Amino acid sequence: KAGHPLASAIVPPGDSLGADAMLSFPTRIQALHQLKYRTGANEKFMEKVRVFIESKHNEGTALDYNMAGTAGNSRRARAYELPPKIAMPGVGHGFKREVDLLLLYKIVEELGGYYAVTDNRLWSPVAKEMHFNDANSGSAIKVVYERFLKDFAEHEKHHEAMVDTTKAPLPVKEEAPSTKASPRKAARRSLSSETDSWKANVEDTKCMVCLSGESEDKLLLCDKCNDGYHIYCLDPPVEKVPPAKEPWYCDKCDPKRGVNFGFTEGEWFPLHRFEQFANAFKADWFADTYRTGGAPTTLDIEAEYWRIVDSGEEAIRVRYGSDLDTKTVGSGFPNPKSWSKHALRLPEGVEEEKYEQYLRNPWNLNIFPELDASLLDCLGTGIKGVSVPWLYFGMLFSSFCWHTEDSYMYSINYMHFGQGKVWYGAPGGMGA
Repeated sequence: KAGHPLASAIVPPGDSLGADAMLSFPTRIQALHQLKYRTGANEKFMEKVRVFIESKHNEGTALDYNMAGTAGNSRRARAYELPPKIAMPGVGHGFKREVDLLLLYKIVEELGGYYAVTDNRLWSPVAKEMHFNDANSGSAIKVVYERFLKDFAEHEKHHEAMVDTTKAPLPVKEEAPSTKASPRKAARRSLSSETDSWKANVEDTKCMVCLSGESEDKLLLCDKCNDGYHIYCLDPPVEKVPPAKEPWYCDKCDPKRGVNFGFTEGEWFPLHRFEQFANAFKADWFADTYRTGGAPTTLDIEAEYWRIVDSGEEAIRVRYGSDLDTKTVGSGFPNPKSWSKHALRLPEGVEEEKYEQYLRNPWNLNIFPELDASLLDCLGTGIKGVSVPWLYFGMLFSSFCWHTEDSYMYSINYMHFGQGKVWYGAPGGMGA
């Protein structure tokens, strides 16, 4: 971690007691492809699909939608939740994995389209290409394509055909510049005058909220993704269009969103369900390796992680139980202060003497801040993440981004159980 000149490994007193199997906790959905503060092709493609679905199913009530994958309470909104999810084998009902719509669209198009894939019975290979390897994954992926992409793909082909018929050169007629375009549109056209296709897209821009292209003088263009928003459709509304020289970003692209960028609220998991989810995801992702009798090495996993993060081309979302308050969800260590509510049961096969050793051991992070000569004992109150430990549950590819600790203090991490994790250290001078 940035700012830390050294790292030490503490050998635990024998086998770890681990966490209570009855423990449950909230997770966050971590979008690996967004970890570099970007909204890439996947989000823009999903937004395009959303607009198409809205226009097709506009029955007076717009879908309650957001890019995090949280839909509203209506049945129709849930049916078109983006990104779509499919069930995972061996995991309880309600715990599903997201489907990368752009990747699915590209694979099917490369194979000749929906009817070619269906006639040649290629939906299972399509699912495997997307790291879904259950026997029923092909059927599930087909349903997703039919619901979200079949009509959209036909619409796109029809639109491309219409564009092709208009490519014949026309006589150039000089006209006075239009006064309808907003200041930001005019400025951006002048900056990209060499990109005809980009200019055409700007002219067709509609508000991503109301889906209208009216009131162009009130339409803001995001300086990162080029999506448009009426100033009165924003929440909260903006009084006037800012000058073109001042950058403006929509909520999806705003770098000021900080730690929330790339993270959205996930499901509540009982510990055993989270383990099932994590194992199923890993088995799917490295299915070819496991199928040959091998297992991915740490270097294999690390290389795949950085491939996903660096490219940003695949929309990969994982779950991470992060910053869990041990006073609320419980602790991996026994807690002498809250024995009746949060302490672990005596694990089967563990002698009471050994349990007592964990309870009173100075490396028990529940009592560490109150050791003799500890300055943390002078705080007088529990501060989460400082004098009250946080608990974390990770899975394949989940990551805690590099940072400098609060007040430049040191960090103590105790690995209770599970597979190893990779740590990176950065010079203190590079701390944020």
